[in-house]
Amino acid sequence: MRALINQYSGAHYLGFFFINTVGQLFDALLIFYFMSHILSPKTGRRLPWGWAAFLMTGVTCLADHLSGNNPHVWTGVIILFPLCYGLLFYREDWRYQLVICLLGSVVLSSLENVSVSLTNLCLSRYTPGYVGLLFLYALRRFLMKGVLFLALSFLLKKTSPLSGQRGHASWYALGITSLAEIWLMFFFRDHGQGLWEGLVLSLFCLFVPILYYVMLNLTEDNAIKEKTALVQKNQIAVQEQYLDQVMQMQDSLRKFRHDYRSHLFCMDGLLQEERYDELRAYLQDLHKMDKALSYGTAYTGNHRLNILLNQKKAAAVSRGVELDIKVDDCPPGAISAYDLNVILSNLCDNAIEAAALSEEKKALLVLKKTRSYLDILVQNTTPGNVLKDNPQFLTSKADAANHGYGTRIVQSLIEKYEGIQKIDGGEGWLKMRILLLNT
Repeated sequence: MRALINQYSGAHYLGFFFINTVGQLFDALLIFYFMSHILSPKTGRRLPWGWAAFLMTGVTCLADHLSGNNPHVWTGVIILFPLCYGLLFYREDWRYQLVICLLGSVVLSSLENVSVSLTNLCLSRYTPGYVGLLFLYALRRFLMKGVLFLALSFLLKKTSPLSGQRGHASWYALGITSLAEIWLMFFFRDHGQGLWEGLVLSLFCLFVPILYYVMLNLTEDNAIKEKTALVQKNQIAVQEQYLDQVMQMQDSLRKFRHDYRSHLFCMDGLLQEERYDELRAYLQDLHKMDKALSYGTAYTGNHRLNILLNQKKAAAVSRGVELDIKVDDCPPGAISAYDLNVILSNLCDNAIEAAALSEEKKALLVLKKTRSYLDILVQNTTPGNVLKDNPQFLTSKADAANHGYGTRIVQSLIEKYEGIQKIDGGEGWLKMRILLLNT
C-alpha cells in the first residue's frame, strides 16, 4: 500500500499525511490511556496525558520523516517516549513501567500489522482509485484503533489499578514475552512473509500478551482479595478483643459504683478521726480508679460504638487533630456491630492520618439514619488535593505490601451491604459519604 500512496504527490498526498498524523495521535492516546489507568501518578503537578499524547505525536511524525517511515524507529519512539513520561510523572519502579511500555508497543505494532495485512489482502483483489485508497488507509489507521480502545475499556474495568505491590517475576516475564514478539515481527518482516502468514503472526502477537496480562491481573486480584479478607478478619478479632476488655472495665465500673456507699462511710470515718492525709490519699485513689474505668463520652446508646468513637477521639487528640463527632441514636439493623466498627475504624484512621499532615488538622464524623440506610459522613482536611494527586487512594507508606488494605476492606463491606459511596474533595479537603442498607 505504501507504494501506491507514493504515487500521489502535492495536494493529493496531504490527505494521506493528515490521516497518518491523526492515526499517530490515536496511537499515542491509546498508550497514555492505558498507562494512566494502571499506574499511580506522583504527588504534585504533572503534564496531563492528553497533552503528552499530542507531544508524542509530534515526535513520532518527526521521527517518521527523518527515518523515511522506518518501523524500527517508530517502535522505539512508542516505547521510549511513554517510558520517559512515566519515569517523570508516575510512582512505579522503572522496570515495571518498561514492562507496561513494551506491552503497549507490541499490542499497537501487532494491531498495525493486522491492519496492514487486511489492507494488502483487499489490494491483492482489486486496485482502487485515489478516493478508495484514501478510504482504505483511513480504515487501517482508525477502525482497528477504535476496536482496541473498546477492548482496553473493557479490560480496565475488569482489572484493578496497581498498588505498588506488583512487579514480581511474572510481570517481568510479560515484558520479555512482549520484547520477544517485537523481535519476532521484525524478523519475519525483514525475511519476507506471505499475506496470510503475516496476518496469523500478527494476531498471535496481539492476543498472547493481552491474555497474559489479563491472567496476571486476575491472579493477583484474587491474591489481594484473599489478603484483604485476612486483614479484615484480623481487624475484627483485634477489635472484638479490645471491646471485650473495655466491656469488662465497664462491669468493674458498675461494681465500683455499687460499692460507692462503703467508700463514703470509710471517708467519713477518716474525716471524723481527722486523719486528713489518709483521706486525701483515699480520694486520689478513687479519682484514678474512676478515670481509668470510664470509657469517655456517651455519643449513643450503643456501648461498643461509644468505645470505638472515644478510642478514635483519643487517637486524634494524640496527633493534634480536632475530631468532631456527631452521632444520632442509630438502632441496630442488618449491619453487624463488628462490620460497622471495621468501617468506622478504617475511615477514622484514614481521616486522622490525612488531617495530621495538613495545616488545619480538622476532621468530622457524622453518623445518622437516612430512611432505610445508615448514613456515614467523614470529612477531613488534607495536604493538597487528594483526588488529583492520589485518586486511587494508594498508601504512601514505605511498606506498601503490608498497608493500604483499609480502603479495600471498606469497599468490600459497602458491597456486602448494597451500599453507595460518594467521594468529593478539593484543595485541602476531602469528603466521603457512605450509605449502607440497614434493613
